[in-house]
Order: sequence, then structure tokens, then C-alpha cells
Amino acid sequence: MNNLALQKLIHFYQDPKIEYKTAFAGHWKKEHTGLEVQDLVPHWKEISQKVQECSKFYMDHRDIDNALTVEETVKLLDDMKLYSPYDSFLIQIEHENVVDHIHILNTISDPEGEADDQIIANRYAYHKKEDLFSYDYTSYKLVRNPKIKNEEGFPFEVTMMNRNVVDCIDKDKLPFWVEGILRAYTLLNIHLQFPEITEQKDVKGRPNTTIGHRKLRKHTKSELRSLPSYEHKTLVLNMYDNDTGNGSGSGRSKGTAFHSVRKHIRKYKDGKTTFVKAHFRGSKDVGIVSKDYKIAGGAK
Repeated sequence: MNNLALQKLIHFYQDPKIEYKTAFAGHWKKEHTGLEVQDLVPHWKEISQKVQECSKFYMDHRDIDNALTVEETVKLLDDMKLYSPYDSFLIQIEHENVVDHIHILNTISDPEGEADDQIIANRYAYHKKEDLFSYDYTSYKLVRNPKIKNEEGFPFEVTMMNRNVVDCIDKDKLPFWVEGILRAYTLLNIHLQFPEITEQKDVKGRPNTTIGHRKLRKHTKSELRSLPSYEHKTLVLNMYDNDTGNGSGSGRSKGTAFHSVRKHIRKYKDGKTTFVKAHFRGSKDVGIVSKDYKIAGGAK
């Protein structure tokens, strides 16, 4: 897990420069400034407590070559039931320049898995180079509705929980912000439900409570990095089979060079979706095609 970004989020309400390290998400109209300075500290303090107490997941998505495409994700979503593993949990997704934090509350108890959950979510995006958080203090209720699909194909109906700020929002820009939440929730479910393409690791650390949380004297990177990591699950997408040195041939013609084929999604005519495991094709007599794939990094 990116512990620096997480600790910055948890201790952000204590930062003396908090008003200079926040930016309103792009869908906020310029004439609206959102929270007043005096409201920033209690707002982020409440966020801190929720983040500390909830269960945590980390996904490393800096390696864009080892990622599911939007098309693959949507195909999987068509055949998946969505569920929330906990009543309150945080998804931290690390990208090249941004570490996204999606806090989700489960609103439906469905132990039998007969219905897709509806969730309430908030998003806090930490921008590494700028050292600031972009945020929207409005929560969003997301309900799966197969009759509705946005431009990327995600079938969710979105409702703003705080109707008082409707006039502050540019509805044309809002989907970009909400889609970050939808992707995080969908990808978490893919990671948890398809072990064929996921490497999961339980990382021990500080319990997910506010016990032991303390006031910082300095908000330096070195001090924040030195704080113990919270217990969490690291979920790494592994679309390739580079860890195993053996593979089986596929009966390809001898005129094809020996090469590896990555794990991929196959959708049959009856609509069912499955993963085709990584394997090898071709003949070494013809030649060998070497593919130097980069695998997503581990926990921080």
C-alpha cells in the first residue's frame, strides 16, 4: 500500500497548510468555492476517522500494459454479481501520478448474493507531484441498473446525496469523477472473484481502528513514511504467466515461432465469459519470440 498517501489522508486535518493543499474536483463550477477554511479541519478529521476504522484494499495500476481494458472489464461485468466485502472499506488505487482513495459504505445486506449491492461512496484523489488532494464533499449513491449504461458501459444509476450542492456541479464533467468510483468498485470485485488473474496478499499492520493514532509535530514525508502501515489486502493484477517456466503447446502449425500467449478473456456465443489461461504456441524450431512483460509492483 502507498503508506505515504494513506498517512497524508489520515493526518491531513492536522496539516497547517491544509487550505493550500486542497483542490475542488473538476466538475465544481468556478464560482463556487465549496468548504470555507474554518470547515476544512472538521471535514477532513471526520474523513480521517472513517478511513482509519474501515477495512482496506490496495491495487497497483501504474503498469498500464498489465491491465484490463474497458472492453474486458465491461464483458466481465455483464456476467458478475457485485458485492461489498465489508460494510465500510477503502480502495486505494495507485496510478502513475495519482493515488485514488475510494471510501465505500455497503447499504444492502445480501448474504446469499442474490442481489447486487447498492453503495454510497466518496472519492479523495491524492496528486503526487502537486502534493494535494482533489475532493468532492458530496457522497454518491450508486445502484446497478442494467437499463442504464454510460459511455464506458458501466450500468449504474448515480444519485447525489447532498442535493443542496446540485447548482454547484457541472453535470457534463461529473461523469469523469464518478467513473473513478465505478471503476474502483468494479475492479475490486474482479480481483476478488477471479483468482485466475489476481495475486492476493494479506498484509499485517496496525489494526483498522483509531487506536494509536496520534498528533504529528511535523508533516514531512519522512515522518509520514515512518508511521506503521495499516493491515490491508494487496491485490495485484497478473495477466501473464511469467512465473511458470512450463507450458503446453496448442497444436499450432510448425511455421509459427514459439511464443507465449497472455491470459485473456473469451466470450462465447451463449454470452458466458471465461478466462483463457496463459499458454505457449508455435515451434521452437522456427524461432522464439521473447516478450519482456512488466508485472505490476507489489505493496508499498
